[in-house]
Amino acid sequence: MMRKLLTILIIIATVATMHAQVEQVVDLKGRFVPQGSPQWNQMLAHKQQSDTLDLPFIDDFSYNSFYPDAVLWTNRMVYINNDYPINKISYGVATFDGIDSIGKPYRVGNTGLTEGGADTLTSKPIDISTLGVIDSVYFSFSYQPMGLGDYPDRGDSLMLEFSFDDTTWVKVWSVDGFITRPVDPEFTQVFILLDNLFYFRNDFRFRFRNRATITGNNDHWHLDYVYMDANRSAADTVLRDITVLEEPTPFLKNFTMMPWNQFSGYEANETLPNVTLCYRNNFSANTSIDFRYQAFAQVNGGTPSQLFASSLFNYNSLPQSDSCFTFGAADYLTPLQSIPAVDNDSVLVTLKTFVTNIGDISRNNDTVSREVEFYNLLAYDDGTAEKGYGLAGAAGLKRFAMEFTLNEPDTLRAVMMHFTRINEDVSNELFSFFVWKTLDVNNTGVTEDTLYVIDFQRPVYVDKYNGFATFALPEPLLVDGTFYVGWQQVSEENLQIGMDIQNSAQQHMYYFANNTWFASQVQGAPMIRPLLGKTVPLVGIIEPVAGNAANSIKVYPNPVNNTLFLELPNQEEYTIRVFDVSGRLLMEQTQSTNSISTQQLQAGMYVVQVADGKGTFIRTARFIKL
Repeated sequence: MMRKLLTILIIIATVATMHAQVEQVVDLKGRFVPQGSPQWNQMLAHKQQSDTLDLPFIDDFSYNSFYPDAVLWTNRMVYINNDYPINKISYGVATFDGIDSIGKPYRVGNTGLTEGGADTLTSKPIDISTLGVIDSVYFSFSYQPMGLGDYPDRGDSLMLEFSFDDTTWVKVWSVDGFITRPVDPEFTQVFILLDNLFYFRNDFRFRFRNRATITGNNDHWHLDYVYMDANRSAADTVLRDITVLEEPTPFLKNFTMMPWNQFSGYEANETLPNVTLCYRNNFSANTSIDFRYQAFAQVNGGTPSQLFASSLFNYNSLPQSDSCFTFGAADYLTPLQSIPAVDNDSVLVTLKTFVTNIGDISRNNDTVSREVEFYNLLAYDDGTAEKGYGLAGAAGLKRFAMEFTLNEPDTLRAVMMHFTRINEDVSNELFSFFVWKTLDVNNTGVTEDTLYVIDFQRPVYVDKYNGFATFALPEPLLVDGTFYVGWQQVSEENLQIGMDIQNSAQQHMYYFANNTWFASQVQGAPMIRPLLGKTVPLVGIIEPVAGNAANSIKVYPNPVNNTLFLELPNQEEYTIRVFDVSGRLLMEQTQSTNSISTQQLQAGMYVVQVADGKGTFIRTARFIKL
């Protein structure tokens, strides 16, 4: 089952022959949790315990954690989330993939098997010694392949095993992957009768395992509603549960996160009229649901204050169906406007929804919250990368630009970028970091206005779940109205920026190839965030970006094909040296002319140094050879 990661190539048809495979969306390699981090410490705190459980056993994975509940499970390999599944039957799933509990592939490096056993989810011991075959003990669960992730190939599988003793496991169920990708996959429910006397012990256990491509975040299976109890039957397929399906929809219209000073006073243009709340009735009959909706505000880390609380609503929901309700955002935006200006842009608004029903088999999925953050950054993404985005192929110069628009002037301090880990490590690839005031994104001949550029940067991986590298500008940069942040590259490799596909910034995304700007064809939000305001928070790691050198010299054309011209102050002899990015001297010549041939250079980035014979004039410049 050798194969490449699923790659979605988005190509503009009219220019496909010119720059095919430029925009590229790829599946992620995983979530990385470094030793010593809060997530790592949480894992250590949740070590396997020796306590034994009683029936009923139920888990719908609706808790607020990346890892399985330590009360029920003994290991932490699967990923608890609500981002990957589609056609949901509850809030939260356990996702099986090709990476381990700290987000690294089970097979690292270029040697060894690429397929094999991957995640395991093992239950705590369960005491069913007082029961027997006549007690009709059934085990059920629901599963979904792929969802928003990668589809499992033929040769991949998800399996369930029961324990006969402490060391012997027997496979009681499995499902294989697919030759062709399933279309809009639903959750499938599975029922298994415990019909062997050897199961009925005081330390019965079960475990789920998957076989996958173990080189990255591949071959997804999503598990939900694991339920085991006595006195059931094969016809007991109804999930007697009322569940919230999603967090309340955010009320911000243009961003997922923004500074308070860019929001306060501009609410009319920055907010949606309504917030939507969705629930599901998994009962087989009309069911009465009570639900509430609340909003809270927390300023500068202080005590949350209630902005709005709905009355208790009662709704008679149809069986096995979804119901959605809307509330006007004005219900809490009006009291929100009374919050005074805050210097450090620290306002947190929490939207909370909860449902109640008598007879639910799970109460964990009855309450869900969403946090809307007003900090000193702009974001189109929600902080979770389901895919990776970049520019690939199309030899020559390529650029990507993300558009941002401010309501009032502000100070750009840094830019945060989340680089994902795919099968190939691209941390040695080079790019130039850009901030533009204007770009000719419509190809009308508008003069490009570059506010900031620094060359020879490399992707920085942050060992943290969805961690951002922070590229700090050495000096604050005044920005107003619309500006663009992005990069330039010559390499044909995808730089693999994390992309949130739950939100879309497509109308703000542009890429440049074959001397032409194109509007993006990708639905999603690359995880690039400008940091504004008075301070730069230490988020992830800080990767300083050197300023534009004061001793620079102008060179043109840049990028260059065959001849590079230098803007020299006098017509005299200069020593001209050309270095590659590693500092290796490639060319040195003394001349009185203002041009050099670049025909012998390979495509890439270079530094040119010019010095006069007296040592009083030494200048450098960067250039790109096409």
